[in-house]
Amino acid sequence: PPPCQPMVIPPRPWTDPNDGCYLSLHNEVMRLRDDKQAQFAVSNADMGRVYQGLNALMKVPWRINSRVLDVAWDCWNQNVVLGDLVCRTDDIVPP
Repeated sequence: PPPCQPMVIPPRPWTDPNDGCYLSLHNEVMRLRDDKQAQFAVSNADMGRVYQGLNALMKVPWRINSRVLDVAWDCWNQNVVLGDLVCRTDDIVPP
């Protein structure tokens, strides 16, 4: 599963490089790892338009693509392996 699931409440708007999105997780606007030069650049850049764009994207509701879900269900019901989706017979539960 993805590390962060869709939210049931609106995310916090981005206001600085370390504040925004998930309410209970620490988030960074970019994965900068230990690159001090990149961290400095992001901290000192005018990120207003970037935050506006990210905040607009975060307002788009998450939804299920029903056509893709129908295909996934058909594959599940017919025991068809489809990419990385779990197959019904993959996990054998011991008695």
